[in-house]
Amino acid sequence: MRILTALLAVSLAGSTAFAADVLGLKNLMVDGAIEVKGSRASNETDNNDGARDTRDDTLTRVTVGVGLDVTNGVVGRFEAVRNSGSAGTESQYGGSGKPSTVGGFFDKTAVTNAYLDLTDFLEWDKVRLGRQYIGRKGDLLSYVGPVGDDALSVGSVDGLSIWEKVGPVQITGVTVKFADDDGVPGSGSATDAGDAAGDANISYLLLASDELIPLAKDKGTVPLELGYYSGTDSNTAAESDNNNLSIIDLRAGFRCPKNQLTAELEYAMNGDPLNGATNTDYDGSALLLKVGFKDDERGFGVRVLYANASGDDNPADTDDDSFRDLSAITGGSFVSDLRFGEIISNSNTNPMRIVGLNTGAQGPGLNIISLGGHYVLPHMDKKVTLKLDYYMVKVNEVASGSGADKDYGNELDLAVKYAHSETVHAAYGYAMLAPGDGLLGGFAGPVPPGTPNDNVTKAWAKLVVKWGGPE
Repeated sequence: MRILTALLAVSLAGSTAFAADVLGLKNLMVDGAIEVKGSRASNETDNNDGARDTRDDTLTRVTVGVGLDVTNGVVGRFEAVRNSGSAGTESQYGGSGKPSTVGGFFDKTAVTNAYLDLTDFLEWDKVRLGRQYIGRKGDLLSYVGPVGDDALSVGSVDGLSIWEKVGPVQITGVTVKFADDDGVPGSGSATDAGDAAGDANISYLLLASDELIPLAKDKGTVPLELGYYSGTDSNTAAESDNNNLSIIDLRAGFRCPKNQLTAELEYAMNGDPLNGATNTDYDGSALLLKVGFKDDERGFGVRVLYANASGDDNPADTDDDSFRDLSAITGGSFVSDLRFGEIISNSNTNPMRIVGLNTGAQGPGLNIISLGGHYVLPHMDKKVTLKLDYYMVKVNEVASGSGADKDYGNELDLAVKYAHSETVHAAYGYAMLAPGDGLLGGFAGPVPPGTPNDNVTKAWAKLVVKWGGPE
């Protein structure tokens, strides 16, 4: 199946080029990637060496994208992805039920990009309409796209994005639909009144600049950003039961020339609209600090991350003091891509998996400290990099008088990466999570006597091959 997958991807690229010649299409560009990830993990669900819950998985994500000039000032892009998510509950390899024909392969392939880019439309620098990825990888609040979890998941949304540079300020506006429960106009389910719950929409506006605080060219830059995020999940015909959430986001940083020293500070604050379904106000906040230093000549770098999200100390009241990101609107769909290690964030089997800083409605909040570094070996043409990351995770609030502990646990990640070229690389890693008493007790009370507390372990390997795209 892996060989068939690769051949189909290459075949698609070749057939697209042939179609471009026949149809006279202009500036056609084909790109793609083949990613294979294998992982072996133990104790993810029971922390018990004596009752093994070991899993072994190997999954593939194949991406083929095509971009071309549609007409004057309009560029189009189409992208298809075959991965574990588009295979439903079936595994990718094995016996009956697995796609072993071209038709079966395409039945399990999802369209993740199908959009048009319009240049200078309504005097905006660029307008994008259609199915697309949004946001930035690793972002706390807005990312929908391919991620690096064990399932090699991919998310995409239908929406409208705009970009405009006004003086020193870059404006980015996005409005997307995460879920639509409405029917075709004229049908009985064309409005909220005749429909079920689950019409989720998200919009945000970003104002960013690294020119507002000028520094000498050899001193670096000070990037600044102000963001406003808003989401609504419409339920029934009654306006009063809609779930609304807004976030004001402030970011500031410092970057030395060649990014040798970088610092980023982000503060996000939930607005105070009404969540009509539970009559709850959103009052949470989150702070994120990242500092990094690297010396490319000596081949090493270090990094520090500190994240703190407020928790709710009184779940019985109508104020949700825990920080909520926009997954509160989308029902857990991809929004945050802030990740904390191979087990805590990338192990999809982890029952208390953490991605981002949202711990749920009136949740306990989070406090995370991460220390890491890398070293490029001065051998093999400097193609081998060693990486180490250590994560210390706690929650901020537990129920008063419950006797519950706040400690989630500590994770150590080790990895070695081999960069064969800019488009081909492989990596192997090992991770270990020492569970804290809070995790073992479900943050609900003391750890019952005799509860297993063995470490979670995980070994993983990944190969990435990319081709095409912009030079």
